[in-house]
Amino acid sequence: MADDHTVEFSTYFPLTLHVIKGSVRPGELRFIHSFRIGRSEECEVQCLDRSVSRVHVEVIFEGGQWWAQDHQSRNGIFLDGQKIDRVPLPASCSLTLGTDGPRFSIDIANLLDREIFSPSSKEDKVPLGTSTGYLAKEPIPTSPGVPVVLSPRSESLEEKLARLDLMAKQAEQKSKELMVQRKNVEEVAISTGAIDNPMVDKSEFEQLPGPIVPHASEVRLSPSPSNPSISEVGRSTEEPPGDQQSSVSSGLRRRFARKPPPESPTQILRQVFREHLDHETEEGEEYHRGPSTVVIRDALNQAFKQKSRPYLMYLGVLGAIAILFGVVAVVQYFRLESMKDTAQEIFFSMKTMELELSQLENLVVKELPPDKLRAILARREKLQTMQVQYDQFLEKIGIYSSDMDAKDRIIMRMARLFGECEIGMPADFVQTVKGYIDKWRSTDRLSSSLQRAHQRGYGSKVAEIMLRNQMPPQFFYLALQESGFDIEAIGPRTRFGIAKGPWQFIPTTAVDYGLSMGPLVEIRQYDPRDERHNFEKSTTAAAKYLKDIYSTEAQASGLLVMASYNWGQTRVRNLIQRLPKNPRERNFWELLKKSKIPRETYDYVFYIFSAAVIGENPKLFGFPFKKPLGFVE
Repeated sequence: MADDHTVEFSTYFPLTLHVIKGSVRPGELRFIHSFRIGRSEECEVQCLDRSVSRVHVEVIFEGGQWWAQDHQSRNGIFLDGQKIDRVPLPASCSLTLGTDGPRFSIDIANLLDREIFSPSSKEDKVPLGTSTGYLAKEPIPTSPGVPVVLSPRSESLEEKLARLDLMAKQAEQKSKELMVQRKNVEEVAISTGAIDNPMVDKSEFEQLPGPIVPHASEVRLSPSPSNPSISEVGRSTEEPPGDQQSSVSSGLRRRFARKPPPESPTQILRQVFREHLDHETEEGEEYHRGPSTVVIRDALNQAFKQKSRPYLMYLGVLGAIAILFGVVAVVQYFRLESMKDTAQEIFFSMKTMELELSQLENLVVKELPPDKLRAILARREKLQTMQVQYDQFLEKIGIYSSDMDAKDRIIMRMARLFGECEIGMPADFVQTVKGYIDKWRSTDRLSSSLQRAHQRGYGSKVAEIMLRNQMPPQFFYLALQESGFDIEAIGPRTRFGIAKGPWQFIPTTAVDYGLSMGPLVEIRQYDPRDERHNFEKSTTAAAKYLKDIYSTEAQASGLLVMASYNWGQTRVRNLIQRLPKNPRERNFWELLKKSKIPRETYDYVFYIFSAAVIGENPKLFGFPFKKPLGFVE
């Protein structure tokens, strides 16, 4: 019949884990306490394979031996190919997570086998922890360093003394570690002045744990059947009466019971900080600290103040510099905003002068001889000088910065060329134009129309006539949108008549600007006697019509001119009359803000504008043709 003995150790049965397969750090891992394997960072062995559960398996040291236990994993665990739930581990085996997941080999050593005990027969040579060798009554602690306490079935005095000697060596090693920790604590106290301070109760430091060396007189062994006369080793060989008697297990457990480790210097400092912050109890009374804690806290506060003083000075200087930069930034911001306002004032002053000159030129052409136009030409030259100065001013305030995207620069320049102010441009205007450029890429209409104009020499004719009437030559692209430069183009029948020719004049407007109608005016058919089909004559009429809109209802806004040309005089006048009659408040930007224009007209304006942008640098925007108006400076 097996005897009842107590085993309290895990140090002497280390488990070595070898990684055979899986996303785990290669090599071997050695354990003397329970551990877990899984994908979670909380696991001692982290395995990132997808087949592994968060906590897949627990390997537990319990009852004197190691156990493998499935932690409700999704794919289960297999020991030597057999699926298991909870089984004791043999000395050597393989453990697989899932059917084809990570695989480990496990080796369990027995450091006590044949080291202390000398069984008298082969039958007693059973590995410790098995059911035939020793029976564990209590759970075995997994903390490293806990000594072995066991009573074999038969043990001589010499064997007991050898075991005690081994335990004494382990305790001596533990004592050395505690002495080092005690010395660290005392050094912290000395460095802060706590030990030398007469107000400090030095008994607090004397109570720190010292060396623990077991004495034979303090170790009691339970009597064994083979040695009934031996009841204890030490001062007396007689068994003490009553409750003074103890078994080997209880005596050593009391002597070598695990004590809390001494606080490290870092832990002491943390305790001081906690007490400093939590200075009141729940009842609102002051928290009473020990004298040593008060001294250490005061010393630390003083040290912190001394060391933090230069840093506070540095922070103060940095703060002053930051405030200075902030003030400068704010000043620069308001200065820039002021300069932008000034730039807008200059721009709209130029537009007002340009508008007045255009109106005056229309009057002079009708009423005064040509020799009276010199003063007007001089004012035109002055206006051009103002435009150059305005460009330089924009460069200074950074509207056209050096790192600006080349495409964005062209778009803004084109808006300015058509009489719109860059500073007041809507935030989404550039992106909208780029969207229409992408639409031009989806069709060959732009390329085919420009090729037709190039073959027939329309570009130079349009540019010459537009410049003669002080209009931007880029209105060339309006004819592209109207007819694709097809002189035989005929529009649909409307209540205003049938539009014909490259500029798609309706009959009434064509007559107003000097074009004669043919006999087929009411028929949707090409009529060679209709001057609307004559490219040069119809272009001259279109330039005059555009200039009239530009100098009256459109208030020098080229994009408003496009919109009104698409709608017709009557419709555009009804809409733009709602806007104040000055260039600052009557322009395309204000029309977009305050009026709901039809989608047809919106597309019309942006198709013309985006085509003009592409024409400034076709290669930059990904088009194969050359610049259509490259001859215009």
